[in-house]
Amino acid sequence: MDHIIALYELGFSDRVISQNLAASLNLAATQKKDLVKTLKQDRDGANTVMEKYPRYFQERMNEIMG
Repeated sequence: MDHIIALYELGFSDRVISQNLAASLNLAATQKKDLVKTLKQDRDGANTVMEKYPRYFQERMNEIMG
């Protein structure tokens, strides 16, 4: 559950999106820096999950990915 809170803090302030990201990518990290590292390692998977959500969240993912 803490990983969902960390996703909220990264800017994914929608419960459904945070839960879907966590479940789809098997995210377990609870620290923001560790979540970012994991998201960057599975860039394609993260982008695939985000494709079905509004552009705002896709842009936030792009900002995180750097």
